[in-house]
Amino acid sequence: MVQCSLNGNDTKKNEQIDENVSKTIKDLNDQLVKALVSNDISTIKSLMSPDLQSQVELDLAKMSASLKDVFKSNKYQTIDAFHTVGIKNAPTMEHLSKDRENNNYTFKYKALSKDMYVSLLLPEVIDNEIMVTAVYGKYENTWKLNILRFGQYSYYKKLAPSYLKLSEESYKQGNLIDAVNHIILAKQCMEPANELFNYEKESAINAMHEKVMKDINAKYTFPLTVEKVPSKPQIIRLLPHITEEGYYPIVYYLTKYSLQDSISLKAEYEGMRKEVGKMFQGIDTDKKYVYYWAFNEIPDDTKPVLHYAFVDKR
Repeated sequence: MVQCSLNGNDTKKNEQIDENVSKTIKDLNDQLVKALVSNDISTIKSLMSPDLQSQVELDLAKMSASLKDVFKSNKYQTIDAFHTVGIKNAPTMEHLSKDRENNNYTFKYKALSKDMYVSLLLPEVIDNEIMVTAVYGKYENTWKLNILRFGQYSYYKKLAPSYLKLSEESYKQGNLIDAVNHIILAKQCMEPANELFNYEKESAINAMHEKVMKDINAKYTFPLTVEKVPSKPQIIRLLPHITEEGYYPIVYYLTKYSLQDSISLKAEYEGMRKEVGKMFQGIDTDKKYVYYWAFNEIPDDTKPVLHYAFVDKR
C-alpha cells in the first residue's frame, strides 16, 4: 500500500487510516449513498459544507433525480480512501494509487481545511459503475463535504485502461471499427471525477483515440453511401451501443423511406446487413448483435429524432 507525505502533510490510505476516523466517515458515506438512492435532497445538503451547498443549489435536485435511476441499492464499496492531516494554506493535494496493474491514477484537489478525507465510492449497480467522489473537510469536530462528484467509472466491470488495451489489440488485427468503439468507451470512463482523477494511461488513451479517429476519417467519408443496396442508404455514424447484455456495434443510417413504411425499411435493412460486414472489417465478427437505426434526418443531440430500429442477431 502507498502512504503519501507531501509538503509536510501526513496522508494515510485505506487500512492505514485510524479506525475511528474511518468509522466516522463510513457513517457519513452510508447516509450519502442512502440519500442518493432515495432522492433525499435535504440529507444530501445537510452533509455539505456551506460553500458546497451554495455551489450546487441549483443543480442538486436535477442531479439527485437522475442518480436515483442509477443507484438501486444502499450497498457500495470503497475503491480508495485517503486521510490527510496537518494541511496548511489550502494547497493542491495529490494522492497516488499504484496498487492496480495498469490502472494507476493520481487524485488532485484543493484542500479547504487542515484535515481532509477522500472517499472514492462505487454504489452497487449491475454493469456500468458510477463513481461517487466524496471529499470531506473537518470543521472543528464536524466533517462536511467539500467536494461531491459523479462520473462513469466502468462499463461491464472494465476500466478505461482495459478498453485501451482492447482498442490496441483490435487495431493490430485490422478491426478499425472495434478499435474505435473500444477507445470511445475508454474515453467515456477515463475521468470519473473530472479533472480531479487522472489515470497514468490518460495520455496513451488520448493518443490512441486521436490515432484511430484519424485513420477512420482517412479511410471513410461520412455520410457513406451503401452503393450495393438499391435504395442507396447513407451510413452516418458507427458507435458502441450499451445494453444490459453488453456493448455492441450500432449503425446509424439515413433512409429515403418513410419510417411508417415497415416493408420497404425491412427490405433495405436486409441489404444493409449483408453489405456492412464487407465494408467494415470485424464489425460483425464474434458479435452477438449488431444494431441498425434508420433515420430520415441526421440526429444532432439537441432534439429527439425518430428512428426505426433493427437488431441483427448473429
